Amino acid sequence: MTKIIKLNDIKKQNIQNIHDALDDGQIIGYPTDTIYGLGIDIYNKNGINRLLKLKRREQDKPLSILYSDVNSLFMDFPNLSVFQQEFIKIFLPGKITVVLPVNNTKLSPIFIKDGFTGVRVIDYPKVNKIFSGYANPISTTSINPAGFSSAGNIREILDYFPDQLSYIIDNGPSTNLIPSTVIKLLRDKFEIIREGSVSSEQIYSSLKTKIL
Repeated sequence: MTKIIKLNDIKKQNIQNIHDALDDGQIIGYPTDTIYGLGIDIYNKNGINRLLKLKRREQDKPLSILYSDVNSLFMDFPNLSVFQQEFIKIFLPGKITVVLPVNNTKLSPIFIKDGFTGVRVIDYPKVNKIFSGYANPISTTSINPAGFSSAGNIREILDYFPDQLSYIIDNGPSTNLIPSTVIKLLRDKFEIIREGSVSSEQIYSSLKTKIL
């Protein structure tokens, strides 16, 4: 049975229970600065299999990875260029998925496409704090079966998945149902793959005063 925990009422024991569920390969739901996400421990094979079955997602559509802070992200991507590092510092935490070259041999192929993987650090300190004490990054992907609209509130999540999630962290309806902007970062340039919550104009405007 799915347990629903209000974000503003979350206690230390609730956080430990969520971490234990991730350790056990279970799936959780959580709010982000865009839409609600589905989380598993990215290194847990049982969790990966459960999530793929739940989403009915095609293997060629990779999942993205959520980090609780930028420093943790940098630790897993030690070979980034100065340009890539500066870009990330400007836009993360934020409503952007950054697609980076993979050097991690432990990472499942479900997170990788053409040698790259998508990563996020959301602008949501309360949620980041919940995952900051967990040993590994978790997945981030919209809450919906493949081909359906993203769930934006608890009722919609439970309509899709009545009892398949162990925990849902509830912070009310999503105020922004536009997904993150997806940007592929090469060593000295970038490519906007999908425009979402952050417009291309906002991206170029921020970069113009920083590193371009």
